[in-house]
Amino acid sequence: MNKRKNYLVVFSFLVVLVGSLVFSGCETSRVGPEVARPNPQAPETPPVTLTGYVIDNTTGNGIANATVTLSKLDGTSLGTAVTNASGMYSFNFTALNTTETVFKVSTNVAGFGYGFTNATYNKTVGAVAATNLVLTKIANVTTTTIGTTGGTATVPPTSDAKTTTPVTVTVPANAVPANTQVTLASVPVASTPPPTNPATQNIVSSNNLSAPGVTTFSQPVTMSFNLPFILPVGTQIPLLKLNTTTGKWENTGLNSVVGANGVTATVQVTTPGSYALLGNVSVVQTVDGKFVGNDGISVTHLRKETGVKEIKIIELYPNNTSASFNGSVPTSPYITVKSGDANSQPTQAYSYGLVKAIFGQSNSPRSINYDFTYKWSDFATQMNAAGTPVVTSGGQIQGPPGYETTTGDWVYRITVEEVGILDVFTISQTGVFTQDATYPGYKYAVTAAWYWRVHNQGGIGQGPF
Repeated sequence: MNKRKNYLVVFSFLVVLVGSLVFSGCETSRVGPEVARPNPQAPETPPVTLTGYVIDNTTGNGIANATVTLSKLDGTSLGTAVTNASGMYSFNFTALNTTETVFKVSTNVAGFGYGFTNATYNKTVGAVAATNLVLTKIANVTTTTIGTTGGTATVPPTSDAKTTTPVTVTVPANAVPANTQVTLASVPVASTPPPTNPATQNIVSSNNLSAPGVTTFSQPVTMSFNLPFILPVGTQIPLLKLNTTTGKWENTGLNSVVGANGVTATVQVTTPGSYALLGNVSVVQTVDGKFVGNDGISVTHLRKETGVKEIKIIELYPNNTSASFNGSVPTSPYITVKSGDANSQPTQAYSYGLVKAIFGQSNSPRSINYDFTYKWSDFATQMNAAGTPVVTSGGQIQGPPGYETTTGDWVYRITVEEVGILDVFTISQTGVFTQDATYPGYKYAVTAAWYWRVHNQGGIGQGPF
């Protein structure tokens, strides 16, 4: 009986032990309370990047290794970028952390005129745009070997000039070492840097003078400038010199003096450099004066820019395939100019019709209209042929290299820059009168490029392509 009892005790102990192990195993395998998983991190917003090109106006090709400067409108530099083999540069606007909306983009390449444009930045929508920098080669350049006995270098004037008289620099004896290569260039006004305050100051003539190895002439050299209009003999015009470090014109404190012909001015300088005359009209285009009848009356057409009126950005994508842009329409002009002087010389009225007859201008309102279309098939064919496919063999649209597997849209981005201009017709009779007649209008610059924009990312996206 005791033996049986002992068996029962052992058996009961084993049952309790097994049960404890089973219970313990169940407890340890129980799933703990669920911990909330963190939301996936939002994809990083790509930086807002300004991308543009420096282009040779003659060939249409990009200019490599050009230094491009981004600055505030007051001239404060915000950084530089160097163009690649295609002439492309870029600036990261997100890193600027600025509230300003308009910036200056400029470059100065040896052998070319100065290039500059404005960039507009909309931080709210993450968009920045600027027209390409198109540079014109300086055609009127000459290099003359001058020694200790002195000499003269001459170069033809630019088309801005009112005269065909060559531009000259006269080097006196002992001003430079023997066999000095003196290079003189007359530079179109449209290819020179703007003055510090373009609203009230303008460049009217510009020359570049270089002499390698010479920092200061031992004797002052005399330089002439050709003017775009006639000025009274003896008129003094402030002389500016370009500071190559800051890219700004600085007043030298010197004045050039208008000569007897009224269309040239001379000044003595003591150092090589880029020089310009400061006037009150910005010459973008000059048409040679033409005589009306036999009365010695001439009409000269000058065009000045009055600043950027509007930069409009239009984007086309698969759900927005067309858009139109209508330019401003200025008031139809009628110009009447009364000529005469204090001695009551005979007066004559000049209507806009006379100006039109001379220069081929139309007196109808000048307006503009652009119609844009999303031509995806043309772009896709072009990219595929260039070896950067944007459509796979299965007909699927894909992004540029690095974005082949992301979803997004190809965006056709158009920038329209509308600039106010003022045509100034100077009507004059030598020794009797000079009178300006003005006609307001606009000119337009349109650029377009393709960009890849990842869905839900905003901003301009990757590009241009």
